[in-house]
Amino acid sequence: MPGHAGIKTFRELSYPISASVFYGLIGPAGPPPDVLSWWDSLGRELTSSQEFRALVEAQAGLVSYKGQAEFNTAVRKAHSEFARAIEGSSVKR
Repeated sequence: MPGHAGIKTFRELSYPISASVFYGLIGPAGPPPDVLSWWDSLGRELTSSQEFRALVEAQAGLVSYKGQAEFNTAVRKAHSEFARAIEGSSVKR
């Protein structure tokens, strides 16, 4: 990540997880396709604006827009990885 080259990742420190931070909109299941399409278009437009990119970069963030299907897959994958890491650790409920 720009400006953080000296900071090791969890994997580099031998922890079996990769902690990504997601920001997005999540709503109820089953919205009509036209609603998903509208939100997807709006999200793509917003995240490609210079103002949005400047705001995120000022906070040392990276902009990476994902449509609803790709975002859903990424969040589910991260959740599954964290669940496996916790189950294989000494963390208790």
